[in-house]
Amino acid sequence: MKRKTAGHPYQTTDPALQVRVDQACLWLVINRPEARNALDNSTLGMISSALHDAAANPAVHCAVIEGNGGVAFCAGIDLRERRTLSVPAMGEQSRAVVDLVKRWPVHHFR
Repeated sequence: MKRKTAGHPYQTTDPALQVRVDQACLWLVINRPEARNALDNSTLGMISSALHDAAANPAVHCAVIEGNGGVAFCAGIDLRERRTLSVPAMGEQSRAVVDLVKRWPVHHFR
């Protein structure tokens, strides 16, 4: 049985990231198939915000991140965008990805 999720705080209006909560699971779907779902700063920010909010919500027990389009889950950092960034901005972008992974709590169930 699916829970209704209208109005939950994880909704985005940007088509690059589809967000939904189904039962106790946060689903994040990167929707940039034309770029092989590469992560630009905007998408990284939306993923980070959704995970941050979900980590503080006791009703969300897990998160699943997937890519739309069937060709690639995620090609990594968007290299087209990265070419336009300064060296310090590139470092900030790389740290943002690492911090995103490190911040999300991992629980092991037996």
